[in-house]
Amino acid sequence: MSYAIARYISTKMNENHTDKYIYYYALQVIIGTIIEAVFIYSVAWLMGILAEALLSSVVFATIRRYAGGFHQDTYTKCFWTTSILILSIALLARYSYYHYTALINSVLFIASIYLTYLYAPCDTINKPITSFEHRIELRNKALALNIFWLSLSFSFIIYAPVYAPTVGWGAFVQALSITPIIADLSPLRKKISSANSI
Repeated sequence: MSYAIARYISTKMNENHTDKYIYYYALQVIIGTIIEAVFIYSVAWLMGILAEALLSSVVFATIRRYAGGFHQDTYTKCFWTTSILILSIALLARYSYYHYTALINSVLFIASIYLTYLYAPCDTINKPITSFEHRIELRNKALALNIFWLSLSFSFIIYAPVYAPTVGWGAFVQALSITPIIADLSPLRKKISSANSI
């Protein structure tokens, strides 16, 4: 479907093969994201954890935009990894929030910020970060978002307890995804290591 639409657009606009490939890739990402979101939120709705899934997605995605993290090398693997992570965080939040204390939140808060400070941003072979200044800028934005979300989670403990662990665990899982032990499991990180060793 992505290819047919890309071919149609490039033919109508008299674009070359390179432009057609760019359209194809962009459409794949857009259609894939829509399918993934519909799947995750439909399952979450059926399980009664839609609000938690939405919130954990937003926390995870906003920090990930600047911090990077573990990436799969195929759409199918990415689809299942993301779905399992978001739904797991949402389930954990829904069924453990009454045990979630300010102490647990503080531990997640400190661990997330520390890991982000140490390891963000985590690049891949598809998006290498070569500028030191750009690395610092991305890390600072990731840290600021961690501080924002985790500070907000303290107010959730008082006013909306079910959402506090959603934010805390969402930020912590994202922070774990940039640690070398997790990020280096990514096929795209392995390609970076091989390229650097040549």
